[in-house]
Parts: sequence; C-alpha cells; structure tokens
Amino acid sequence: MMELQGHSNLRQTMLFLLKLGDLMNKIRSQAVLAENEGLGKGRSESSSTFATLVLCAGRAGEFCNADSEISGNSQIFANIDRLLPALVFRTASTGFATVTYGKGQDKVYGLAQCRGDVSSKHCFSCIQDAAKQIHEVCPDQADARIWFDCCFLRYDNINFIGKVDTDLSIVYFNVEEVTEFEDFHDELAALTDQIRAEACIRDLSRIDCAQCLAIAIGNFPDFCDDRKGC
Repeated sequence: MMELQGHSNLRQTMLFLLKLGDLMNKIRSQAVLAENEGLGKGRSESSSTFATLVLCAGRAGEFCNADSEISGNSQIFANIDRLLPALVFRTASTGFATVTYGKGQDKVYGLAQCRGDVSSKHCFSCIQDAAKQIHEVCPDQADARIWFDCCFLRYDNINFIGKVDTDLSIVYFNVEEVTEFEDFHDELAALTDQIRAEACIRDLSRIDCAQCLAIAIGNFPDFCDDRKGC
C-alpha cells in the first residue's frame, strides 16, 4: 500500500541551520553589512515584502550524493516527483513537514522546514523554489539536500527522519571583520546560548539536539572568527 504521510520528528542539523539564520539576523542588526556571496547576501532588517522575497530567493548551497545515482525512468525518481509537491503543500501551513512516498526499496523520505520568522506566504515561495531547483541541480540522485536563506529541503530513499547527522555542513561568512572584538564576542556568546536553549523543539531529544548544536557552534572559531556574519 502506497504511503504518503506527515511526521512530527525534526531533524537536528537542519534545525540548527535555520535557527542560525535567526542568530545572524540579530548580530547583523548591530553591524555594517558588506555585499558578499552566500548566506545572508545583502541582508536588510527591513520587514518589507520585497526584502523578504529577495532574501528567501537566493540559494545558499546544495548537496547531491554521488553514491545515490538513479535513472530518470526509475520508480524512485517517479516517487520523488510525487513527494516534492506534497512537501511544498504541507510545509507552507506549519513551516515544517516530513513526507514519505512509495513502498519497499523504492520508498522515499522527504523533509522541509522554513525559518521560524518567515511568513506562510514566503515559506511557500521558498519551499516551492527549493523543490524546483533541487531536481535541477541533483537530477540523478536519490539523496539530495538544498539550502536557502529562509528554508531547507531534503529527500532520500534511506530513512533519515529524526536521526542526527553532523557529517555535512555548509559555511558562508561575511568578508568584513568586527572591530569591537570583546563586545562582539560577548554578544555572540549570549546569542549562541539562547539558540542552545530554544532550538530543541518538536519532539526532539534535547540531548541529541544539544550535541548537534554544540558541534556546529564549536566550528565558529575555525570558520567564522571575528566575522561580522557567518
């Protein structure tokens, strides 16, 4: 029997990436931004519809697992085509959804989430773009992930829902460095502590989530030290 359903489990790594966007918003509100490539390019604190659409439109990165190659006429490929519209529809109303489609070895699993501060309208637009572009950039892979500044989407033919995965990360940073180092580090430490306290929601294991966040935040000194945004 074909299965198409939503789940309430939340994937820790994806949640960190989305909550990290909120963290960087607060940091950037106190710093002068420079135009640069990557996450948060040209970010503005303006709440206008145009600004939000621009921010959500840019793709931050993608991952196409070369070891999961499939053919265009396979059942897995067809199941992915059916899974993506369901993810778009279900994510728009709640900001988060997991969907499965198919059966047996051809079953596929999908997950999508928008940032917590993104409206339903912009969430729908972001996930819709993500669903379209992930098939374009990863046309022959059963395991694919795509990041936007406002949302994240992933699918795979191996069940990853609710499982901790810290093997893959994408880092973008502002090319400008801070000048008030001590104040900046104090503010950053306070904000990362806030993220640790608030991020573990939606039936996640707090221990697993805290470990994932600790690993991600622990990478800050190596990749983002003294950067105005990361």
